[in-house]
This record gives sequence, structure tokens and C-alpha cells, in this order.
Amino acid sequence: MKIYPAIDLLQGKVVRLYQGDYDQVTYYNADPFTQLKIFEDLGVELVHVVDLDGAREGTPVNFPIIEDMVAKTKVKIEVGGGIRNLEKAKKYIDLRVDRIVIGTIAVTNIEEARKIIESFPERVMLGLDVAGERVALRGWRELSTFTLTELIDVYRDYPLRGIIFTDISKDGTLSGVSIEKLEKVLNYSPFPVVASGGVSTIEDIIKLSTIKHSLFEGVIIGRAIYDGSIDLKEALKIAGAGN
Repeated sequence: MKIYPAIDLLQGKVVRLYQGDYDQVTYYNADPFTQLKIFEDLGVELVHVVDLDGAREGTPVNFPIIEDMVAKTKVKIEVGGGIRNLEKAKKYIDLRVDRIVIGTIAVTNIEEARKIIESFPERVMLGLDVAGERVALRGWRELSTFTLTELIDVYRDYPLRGIIFTDISKDGTLSGVSIEKLEKVLNYSPFPVVASGGVSTIEDIIKLSTIKHSLFEGVIIGRAIYDGSIDLKEALKIAGAGN
């Protein structure tokens, strides 16, 4: 199991949102470059970076910062937020980010999303942000008519790198992991799955490390690291022991 720490960017600052609500923002002291260096020094393999401004505006906003982040680290970078056409996807791929994440476009423009996936095989993650049974979009401000399984079926025959599954009701709440929902995704998806949202304690990491499903890749952790609820060094050790 892999641990992927998150850096969420809002107006160039490291933040976390409560259940994706832009009106409930927690700002953290570390700038993105300092935080990235901390993760690099701990031996993190990949950092999950979200352009929250981009997700809200529908176009990359923090691109210059992310460009500098990629240039200043050896850690792999995965980027999501505002990537809603092939041109913007290519812009990030040309930066040599390891992966890009698409969410809204995967619902609103399936043809364009499929074009992105086919243009960059095994480089695109599908962000499945779910509220109840429905997939959310546009920075989680709207709900689509798609269920989780319906959207997976739309891309089943395309060369996705994997799925990032987020239970919005858990994200930023430190309320624990939706193991039952995660297992539902794992049993339905033909792609590797990364969990996100709700991870709050080392016990959550231990619980996740016991999942032996062949398609379970790992977990993204954000707020719990910044609030000190989880010691990242310890979490990485537990995850490594479970591999």
C-alpha cells in the first residue's frame, strides 16, 4: 500500500477544505515548496497536488507554482484541478508530472475525456468524488446524474492509470475511512484504486493496510498530516510493512 500525501493549493497557499466547502478553509503555515521538501526528505514516492482554484474556475490557476514544484523536487507529482480539455492536460504532461487527474470533464464531456485518456495512456487518473450515490463535479459544488458504477463503465475500456475514490462526506473531517464503499469500488473497478478522504489516525492506516485486494494501490492523506493526527513517517513504515 502506498501513502500519497496531499498538497491542496488555494491562492498559492496550502489549505484543506471541509467536505470540499470553499467557505470552510483551514490555512496551514508551510508554503508548498517547504511542504514538498518535507515529504521528499521522508522518502515519499508521489505527492497528490490539487489546484483548488482551478477546480472552481475550470482552468489551471496555480500552474506557475506547480511548475516550480515539479522543477524543484525528485518526488513524483500528481495534479488535479481545472484540467478540462486536451490542451490543458498536455500542458501538465509536458511539465513531466507523473499523472494528471480528471473529474468534472469525465462527466460533462465524455468524448474529450476519452481523448485525453487515449492521448496519455496510463498517465490519467479518474477522480471519482462521490456524495451518497452520485458523482460530484466542479469542485464538488454540483452533483451529476452518474452513479459511481455508471461512470466507471463509461471508461472501462480506456487506458486509465487508475481511480481516485473520494467519499466527500468524509473528506477533511478526520472521521475515518469508508471501508465498505472503498471495497465496493475495488470489486467493481478494472483499474487500480486509490482511496481518499477521512483518514484520521494510524489505526485507519493499519486497517487499510490489511486490504489485500490486488487493485488497491494506496491512500491519499491530507488534513491528518497537517493537524498532527498522523505521523507520516510512522504511516509510511506501516504501509511499507503491509506490502
